[in-house]
Amino acid sequence: MKKLLSLLIVIIGVNINAQTSIGAGFFTGLDGGGLSALEINSEFALADGQYSISPSLDYYMGLSDKYETGDLLPSSLIGINVDAHYNLGDFESVNYYPLVGIRYQMGSLNYPGNAYLGLKAQKVKFNNFGFSLGGGLTYSLSGNLKIIGEVKYLIIKDYGGLGILTGLLINIGG
Repeated sequence: MKKLLSLLIVIIGVNINAQTSIGAGFFTGLDGGGLSALEINSEFALADGQYSISPSLDYYMGLSDKYETGDLLPSSLIGINVDAHYNLGDFESVNYYPLVGIRYQMGSLNYPGNAYLGLKAQKVKFNNFGFSLGGGLTYSLSGNLKIIGEVKYLIIKDYGGLGILTGLLINIGG
């Protein structure tokens, strides 16, 4: 975890003079239980603007300790992503890009006890590394405000799958 945070700080430090955007959005899983997250994201354009790095933090909401369709949903879940974008160009205020990234996911499950079987309730923590593949676009509403939309597939052991991100980015530098 400390190494991942250090990497994010280095990325931010290297790109401080580049075009920088920060924002928030809503990530909705289309499979894997349909989990939804509030996402805080950013984007740092590299040297020529052809490539950009987009670190983000997903906080999953509406989680419970109930069985749903035979699966136990996590009681807490957080995802940290670092995606790389290959910007295909700006076409009338719209920028398209494929993306590839890495993901670190951590959470916990509360297993209910079962007195009949002699099982005690317990909390189990987990963490996993994975990848993301997808694509997205940004639409410039003004010089400082962009709408973002992404479709990406999270390839990870627990709670991965296809999802859609919608949100806003605000330019703060560059």
